[in-house]
Amino acid sequence: AEVLGQETVRGAEATRYRSAVTAKQYPGLPIAGDDVPVEVWVAAATGRIQRARARAQVALPGGPGFDVDAEVELYDFGAPVGHVVPPPAGQTADLPR
Repeated sequence: AEVLGQETVRGAEATRYRSAVTAKQYPGLPIAGDDVPVEVWVAAATGRIQRARARAQVALPGGPGFDVDAEVELYDFGAPVGHVVPPPAGQTADLPR
């Protein structure tokens, strides 16, 4: 991984890293190309990932492809979780393996 520098994420100091995931390790993913660039921000105080970003080109069989740029922030580790109501079974689907 390449260190990109120090940044603040939700008020906490974090180190930003860049690397790539080899897409062919996951043959079920419709990824165009060999590598998926990823970036993670790791909190200095806890060592936990606070933010993650991945960018990829998706290739759909027989259809148009598109670009994905997804970023997620992770926070409130250890905080109590309120009441969660799952959706009805008719509104869910299993993901293929």
